[in-house]
Amino acid sequence: ITCLGPIFIALYRSIQQLSISDSHFAESFFFIPSLAGPNADGLAGLTWLTSDMDPATKAAYCVLPVLVVVSQYANIKLNQPPNMVQNWVTRTLTAFPILSGITALSSPAGIGVYWFANSIFSLV
Repeated sequence: ITCLGPIFIALYRSIQQLSISDSHFAESFFFIPSLAGPNADGLAGLTWLTSDMDPATKAAYCVLPVLVVVSQYANIKLNQPPNMVQNWVTRTLTAFPILSGITALSSPAGIGVYWFANSIFSLV
């Protein structure tokens, strides 16, 4: 868990730099309009949700964080021991997917793709 911070920061900065320097990075990926994400236009955090962006584009960017939350929640539930006592650790683990979803919502979409793919590979 301690190595995830530097990986996240490196991934975040590399996606930002790629979106500036490489025009191919701003193209669509599956249903996502751009891997640079909704913040590529300079909007910070969740302010893009209240911007004048096309509602269909907003919805496309909101699907990925929902997938991240669902896949991580499923991952936690499937890997949890059957007789685990509910304590603050298990409640914190249950809240982690929500934090990941909020972060995926306010970060470049490439980070959400990374988290979703990682979660799916962990499930498999």
